[in-house]
Amino acid sequence: VCRQKEDADDAESDGTSDYLMWLSVDCDRVECDCCSPSCDENGGGGPGPAPSPTPRPGPTPPSGSPPSGSPGDGICPGISDDDRIQEIFDELSEISDQDELNDLDTPQGKSIVWLVTEDEKQLCPGDDTLAQRYILSVLYYSTNGDDWTDCSQDASNCDRNGDPWLSSNSECEWGGVQCNMRGFVETIELDVNNLDGAIPTEMKDLEFLDILNFENNNLSGEIPEEFNDTLIRLRLNKNQLTGTIPGTLSSRLVALYLADNDLEGTIDDLLEGTKSLNRLELENNRLSGDIPTSLSELPSLKIARFNDNDFEGSMPDEVCNNPDQNIAILAVDCDKVACDCCTPAC
Repeated sequence: VCRQKEDADDAESDGTSDYLMWLSVDCDRVECDCCSPSCDENGGGGPGPAPSPTPRPGPTPPSGSPPSGSPGDGICPGISDDDRIQEIFDELSEISDQDELNDLDTPQGKSIVWLVTEDEKQLCPGDDTLAQRYILSVLYYSTNGDDWTDCSQDASNCDRNGDPWLSSNSECEWGGVQCNMRGFVETIELDVNNLDGAIPTEMKDLEFLDILNFENNNLSGEIPEEFNDTLIRLRLNKNQLTGTIPGTLSSRLVALYLADNDLEGTIDDLLEGTKSLNRLELENNRLSGDIPTSLSELPSLKIARFNDNDFEGSMPDEVCNNPDQNIAILAVDCDKVACDCCTPAC
């Protein structure tokens, strides 16, 4: 097998070989000198079950020419295609768990295979956009992107001012995605789009993300513990999210929409970590406990909805008698929470 793979490597330059780009085994069980990712002592375990040999995507170069962008030894200048795969695997291991990358049935495994074998951009290790293109593909596979209402990979058009996801164009041109002047993702708006699945934890590594809107979908599971600290608006209302609200969300959050889910627990930690909130929408969940006095420490707060939950007790005096706050809407279940300053009034 290794000899055949070496022959395929040599024949790849003429564009006629069915190139065995990905050859992976459980390195702790099977010795392999030609696997990619590598089974050498520094490479760790290679990915698990391997896909079938896949022709390298993209147009076939003229006979006798190396693949586009290569010096004759591979897709990326100066490194072989095997080394390209290994280095991309190592780079993405800083974002995702290696076990998930190794399992080609996971969104992470599907994404790395797409990135190195199917994506027509054929990015090289160290590319500035490699991580975000990978993260967006993980989002696609995590939320059953093929079943999205709009902008799925095989869609003939996209009504969100962009191209279908996983297309050959820049991810900044995919529907619902906007990037800053430097080409880094800052906005993702995929509301009402039949996203079905869990929000991947990899989202926290989108370092410049300001706005994330997944409103009115079928997302389930828990809210990730962390998002990047540049996030200012998070819309996850009208989904099927469960568990508690993490206290480690972005400290710069200005607007947080979590209404109409199945969230539970208290909100003490949330309010301690998000002092910039202007709008807090938590209605129609199963949240419980007292309304914490730390609500009075949000000087910019204008709208806070706590109704249709299991809160109890009374609105703290520190909130009702705070001259530094001017809350326009403060809603509770008046039969459960005593409140002298709520609007609508109790």
